[in-house]
Amino acid sequence: IHVLLMNVFDEVTNFANNTLPLSQQLQLFLQGQATIVQNVFWVIVGWHIILNIVLSFHLYSKVSGPAFGIFATMRSFLKGNTRSRVHLIGHYYVRKHCRTLNKYLDYVERNCK
Repeated sequence: IHVLLMNVFDEVTNFANNTLPLSQQLQLFLQGQATIVQNVFWVIVGWHIILNIVLSFHLYSKVSGPAFGIFATMRSFLKGNTRSRVHLIGHYYVRKHCRTLNKYLDYVERNCK
């Protein structure tokens, strides 16, 4: 974003220098444009940081629930409750993996008892 903004600003200043006569007003105008470009850049960077923080909290909330459910099931299984299985309601995106884990726990229960 910074490179794009600076390239656009450089092109605008080069165009202004080539087509308009150099004067105090032109320099004042270009300095004002530089300030605007800088402000736009910092606003974009700020929004980018805020949106990355929101995304990280969202992804953490999607992962933490199923991870704890799987961890609790495995802890219970290792403590001797071989009938425990992973049941995650509402987490459709890990359902296939939980079924695979449950099949593995069934296999271990049948063959290792």
